[in-house]
Amino acid sequence: PVRTLWLRDRALDLDRVRALIACLKRDGTGIVHAMLEASNVYAFVAARALHLPLALSLRNNRLTFTGARLSALRWMYRHADAVTVNSQAGREHLVHDVRVATDRVHLVPNIVPIPDSPPQLDPAPGPVVGCIGRLTDQKRFHAVIEAMPAVRAAFPGARLEIVGEGPLRTDLEKIQAAGRRLLGLINDLLDPARMEGAVDGAQLSEFGAR
Repeated sequence: PVRTLWLRDRALDLDRVRALIACLKRDGTGIVHAMLEASNVYAFVAARALHLPLALSLRNNRLTFTGARLSALRWMYRHADAVTVNSQAGREHLVHDVRVATDRVHLVPNIVPIPDSPPQLDPAPGPVVGCIGRLTDQKRFHAVIEAMPAVRAAFPGARLEIVGEGPLRTDLEKIQAAGRRLLGLINDLLDPARMEGAVDGAQLSEFGAR
């Protein structure tokens, strides 16, 4: 079953902790695996109250909590049964900075489902640099866009395709527009930086097949 519990990100809500414990009991949960920092905290408290195996996660290359909340979360990571990460940088942060035991940190990269019948697409006219993610400063898409003139100097016909949505879309589109002038394009059909916006699973698979 899928249940939704709205969790406060700024402070521990004991009512929500009790609601989570009730859900875990009712569903006969055998293991708790949390995602993102706020849910890690709630999951840790609930799982330990029920003596359930617990896996926390780090979906970043660093922790973003600060102050006492950061100290508490670091302690929870060290005392979880396992921690999953989706990048080598995240793993190194937990092992070297947070001091989580190496054998409890497990790298599970992000995956993209591949359909049974991949779409049949015409080959790209040149190399394609594909980027997928939230359009936020942390993802540094602007650096990729700004690097395209150098990429195309080495690989004529190369283009950049960005799949994602986020608060920096307008800013990135402005950089993209400036990049068109820098690249000296003579044909809009050969767009070196196309921004797809948000896509569903099927569209994402098609993007990966280009």
